[in-house]
Amino acid sequence: MRILGIDPGSSTGSLPIQSAYERRILMKRILAWAGILAAVAAFLALIVLAVTGAPANILMALVFVVMIVPVLIYGFLIFVKLKKDDRDKDME
Repeated sequence: MRILGIDPGSSTGSLPIQSAYERRILMKRILAWAGILAAVAAFLALIVLAVTGAPANILMALVFVVMIVPVLIYGFLIFVKLKKDDRDKDME
């Protein structure tokens, strides 16, 4: 069983030689988990600061981070995918 690309049964304890595809998938998983943790942290900070009575400008900034930033990232990913598809068609 491999966990994040590491084989716990290997005697050397080092990372196995990976293809570019496996490294890309591993990087996507790590970045996805980092994004999830950042979103949860921002949401929890929003709740805590709202309950404790933080200034409105700080709360609005956190609302922006929780709602708008993921939408912008999603739009950017769609744009990159469309550009990649166009580039692949041009190569044919």
